Amino acid sequence: GNLDIKVKLSITVSANLNNLPALIKIGGWNTNAVAKAAKELELILEGKVKAFTENFGIEELSSEKINTNLNESTKESAEKLGLEIVSIVVQSFEPADKKISEALKQQESARIAEQTETLNQKARLASVKIKISTDEEIAKMESELELKKLTLKNEELLKEAELAQKRTEEEL
Repeated sequence: GNLDIKVKLSITVSANLNNLPALIKIGGWNTNAVAKAAKELELILEGKVKAFTENFGIEELSSEKINTNLNESTKESAEKLGLEIVSIVVQSFEPADKKISEALKQQESARIAEQTETLNQKARLASVKIKISTDEEIAKMESELELKKLTLKNEELLKEAELAQKRTEEEL
């Protein structure tokens, strides 16, 4: 976009044994040929990062997106230089302006705090719902227990009445 950003990359390269002529063409016949070719690759990478990041706003970029793009787009360039890429890692990226960087960090912190609060509210709500349903179930079971007690008490009274009637009949 319109903001300058700093992207810190870590790249590990080695000589591509299948394409030594290209390495010799770039680096010459000396011991630091790989280093010279790596410098050339560094310039190419800077251009690729700049071209890629210009297409996105700062909020849309991520280290993963940049890393994926570099992994897909640099292999051919490295081969032309006689190099083999062992690894590319985007260590960090941030706006060049410290104020903007700080503002983005605060915005991200606020987003995380809001997301945390939302999750906490959902957890509290779920807890209250569980408590209510548990209380309702306990009340229902207590009600059923009282009904059973009353039924058993009623049966007991009926049997006592029956027994009293039999006693009365026997006495007569």
